[in-house]
Amino acid sequence: NIIANAFACDITRVACLQYGNDQKLMVNAPGTGLPYDDQHGGFIHSGASSNFANLVKFEAYLATQFVNIINLLKGFQDPEDSSKTLFDTTLLVWARDMGDADQHNQQSMRFVLAGGNGGYLKVEAGGRYIKSTERHERILLNICEAMGITSYAGFGDPGLTGTGKTPLPN
Repeated sequence: NIIANAFACDITRVACLQYGNDQKLMVNAPGTGLPYDDQHGGFIHSGASSNFANLVKFEAYLATQFVNIINLLKGFQDPEDSSKTLFDTTLLVWARDMGDADQHNQQSMRFVLAGGNGGYLKVEAGGRYIKSTERHERILLNICEAMGITSYAGFGDPGLTGTGKTPLPN
């Protein structure tokens, strides 16, 4: 609610909501029946047989929170263009700092991008899924590009060159 209202009042154009980190993830997830526990250590590494079921419930909770902010933004007019909603002119990014949390690696990083961001995202009916063997820095460069940043010097792995240092196409 705070983020949606700040955007609607045009106080800010950038916001971040972070649920813990890869070392400690303590989230009160009301309505899920999940314990207020370290979701990372408790669900992924505890060895309890209920781990996977709790992890699925927790992931569903996070997905619901993502959808909730999308729906909030759809309910506000953009302060600069009353013919559009904040959802139409915003890029929402759901990202993780781990691809395979159990193995603590950055392979198979998953990102969810939503919103219109003034037309940057090109989405087919029903959404779009991209499976790529490219490094995850490239999708981060797409996010930079969507915000008008086109100089990528100093970003990411300094050893990346050529297409490895450019946003994903299309």
